[in-house]
Amino acid sequence: MGVLLSGGTGSAPVRWMEVSKLSFLILHKLGEPDRAPAFLQHLVFCLRTVFPDHLYLYHDISLPLPEYVRTVPFDGIVLDVTFLAMRWAPDAQFIGLKQQYEFVRHHKAVKIALPQDEYDCNELL
Repeated sequence: MGVLLSGGTGSAPVRWMEVSKLSFLILHKLGEPDRAPAFLQHLVFCLRTVFPDHLYLYHDISLPLPEYVRTVPFDGIVLDVTFLAMRWAPDAQFIGLKQQYEFVRHHKAVKIALPQDEYDCNELL
């Protein structure tokens, strides 16, 4: 798969670089995807839509996390806006989620957080 690289205006010419398939874990709380608002569906599945040649594992945090997910050598872990919105959950639920997903902190993958209203509860984010 080719990736377009550019140094910006007035810099080196654009070139193509070969990239092997990357694997991503997408953590979300979308619920039944077909019943979710279109804008949330778009956000949760945007990487797969734009870069379909990579590998994606989507996990809705309202479901139990399979144990094997903790050991998969993902290249990237995406914390979707619906996952990060759990910072507004009741304390007991929020603490439980933090404990269940503690492995993300220590995972070697690149972490990508997609918050909304990042000014609110920014210390937690």
